Amino acid sequence: MKKLIITLGQDLSAYATIEVPAETDLSDESLAAIARKAVEDEGTVFDEDWSTVNALRIVLVQDEKGQTIRSDIPVESSCYEGGAALQLFLKGGIGVEALVNSAMKAKLIDPARNGAEVAAIAAQADLLAAAEAALARLKEWSDFAPEIGLLEAAISRVKGRSS
Repeated sequence: MKKLIITLGQDLSAYATIEVPAETDLSDESLAAIARKAVEDEGTVFDEDWSTVNALRIVLVQDEKGQTIRSDIPVESSCYEGGAALQLFLKGGIGVEALVNSAMKAKLIDPARNGAEVAAIAAQADLLAAAEAALARLKEWSDFAPEIGLLEAAISRVKGRSS
């Protein structure tokens, strides 16, 4: 009888306690270096906190030969997914629509309750970004001076500023 192997995953917090001299430099940089050293060089052991477990997911579905059939299937939503998508958005890696879709997929936004409103906002934000890009291009050509003023005024109105 053939079998499949399913690897499950969950996220949880883990904590460790270390001691440092009282006169330790408490700047962010110094504390970060102490934390890195404790983990990388000193092998500090972390104790898991099972009360924080969340984000059940299927990591892999494999056949008996170890061939991956499916992977990365969320069973429960995770707040970390929204954070990762937001980081990508802020770095320009994805657009607003992809950000909203990611939040809906992670069940951080309930499409049944407010998904349509959020999708409309996302589309408007993408349209605003396109208008601003068009404005930047128009400014390169002086022949479009009247259109530049109209487009600047429209963008200002959409952003909530008076023109």
